[in-house]
Amino acid sequence: MAENFGASDVPTDAKETCYNWFCKVGTIRELLPRIYLELAIFPSWRFLIEQPAESLQRLVMMTRGLADPLASAYCRLYIAHRAQKFPSHDTGYLITCVNDIKLIFTQISSTKETAFGGFADNKRPLVTLSV
Repeated sequence: MAENFGASDVPTDAKETCYNWFCKVGTIRELLPRIYLELAIFPSWRFLIEQPAESLQRLVMMTRGLADPLASAYCRLYIAHRAQKFPSHDTGYLITCVNDIKLIFTQISSTKETAFGGFADNKRPLVTLSV
C-alpha cells in the first residue's frame, strides 16, 4: 500500500481485522487503560474512516469520567500530543481539553484554599484560551 493511503484503498479483510481490535479494546472495563490503548492504536483508524475527528472527540469526552485530576490532565495532554500527528484541521478537541484542564485546576485550587485557608490573594487563572 502507498504511504498516504485512504480508507477506500484498504481491503475488506484488513478493515475487519482493524475493527475487531477496536472492539476488543472497547471491552476493557477500566477507563484509563482503555483510553491509552485506544490512543496507542489510534493511527489504525485510517483503515476504517478518512477523518477520525469524531473518534478523537469521543476519547476527549471519555476523559471526563476520570476521577483523578492529575491522571485526567495528563491523559488530555497525551490526547493532544497524539492528535498532532494527524493531518486534521479540527481543533475542537484541543479547545475542549484545555477548557476541561482549566476547570479541573480551578476546582483543585478552590478546594485547597478552603481546606488550608487562603494561600493566594492574587488569584488569576494560569491557563487562558484566546481564539
